[in-house]
Amino acid sequence: VQARTAVFTTIDAYGSDTTQGEAIERGLSYHSYWEYGNHQACIPMATQVCHAQAANGRGFLSKGVAAGKPVLVSEMGQFDCYCPAAQGFQSAGVGWIAWELMLEHDQFSSFQGLIYQNGTARNSSEAACLRRLATTPVTVCPPQTITGCSPPNCTLIPDTNTSFLTYTPPSTPQQQSCWTAWAGAGPPYGTIHYCREAGASVTFTVEANRKIAVVFKTGPDCGIMNVSVNNIITTIDTYAPDVSWLATHSIAAQPAFTPIQIIVTGLKNARSTNSWVQITGIEMFRPAYI
Repeated sequence: VQARTAVFTTIDAYGSDTTQGEAIERGLSYHSYWEYGNHQACIPMATQVCHAQAANGRGFLSKGVAAGKPVLVSEMGQFDCYCPAAQGFQSAGVGWIAWELMLEHDQFSSFQGLIYQNGTARNSSEAACLRRLATTPVTVCPPQTITGCSPPNCTLIPDTNTSFLTYTPPSTPQQQSCWTAWAGAGPPYGTIHYCREAGASVTFTVEANRKIAVVFKTGPDCGIMNVSVNNIITTIDTYAPDVSWLATHSIAAQPAFTPIQIIVTGLKNARSTNSWVQITGIEMFRPAYI
């Protein structure tokens, strides 16, 4: 049996651990990137980055509490994501290390790094944000809205609008397998409906010439859903290693009134811990904005 190390070390939760590190080491370490390699989205989606990493941080912290270990996010960042990611982790009460903060010294400088060798910053506002966070131990994420969908060009329809959305079986506040109405931190409207019962569905009708997007949660406990438009099925795997409350599936404008159905399959990715389908809401764009 491996003995406890003499120095403070961590076993990273990014991969499998064959040394029983959670039992013998003194801390839990996590790598967490918001849409790794997609740094172009970090500025327009900054609020979503913050909320997503706050949710991840709370999840990491709960595991640390269960194991009786301290928690650290030992890698996070990429261009323009350092600040909102750090803000999110900090709001969850989790410490963080900005990965590859120095530019132009390795292969990662095409999308990670902030400081040049002469001490100047690639993004001065992001550098100022990190300095500010270093002196502000308590922080919160900005209020969350769905990027790309704002009046008058787009109508936000939350999952709780049961005059527009028909849940089968009907929505229930109880913690059941289907469709449970849940409220809490994370979703942009503060609510979701979730279900894992095969054959359960959400149905709504869209008027002609309206582009829409189904907004749903992705995460490590999420399953597979089908979206039916004019009896044409699109299968969507909602599993992801990290939680996002703002995953979307766009549906092109149709020439006539069109019923749309989201169907729970009860199936899941082999890596997922469950088969939940979790609906956040619907974005409906006006005809002139498609």
